[in-house]
Amino acid sequence: AGLTTYYHPGINLKKVHFDSIKLYESLEAETGQAVSLHQPGSVRIASTPARVDEMKYQMTRTHWNVTEQYLIGPEKVQELFPLLNMDKVRRSETPCR
Repeated sequence: AGLTTYYHPGINLKKVHFDSIKLYESLEAETGQAVSLHQPGSVRIASTPARVDEMKYQMTRTHWNVTEQYLIGPEKVQELFPLLNMDKVRRSETPCR
């Protein structure tokens, strides 16, 4: 599985993403077949204050499907991605597992 994230602005697709990830997490144990699921986490970058507000709002909607999410500042983003041009970076992160 690849490019699967818990983040999605729509409630219905957020649930589909959540359920899909949970399915992949359990498939190997249920079937004995390796699925090679790797969850490195993801970083969403906000380049405007409005995008930061949107991320905060989306984070309030995670109580339907509880997922770890954190707001981080540009310093942490720079630490995680030292080659990234930081001119417009604001904040947000989904943790690794």
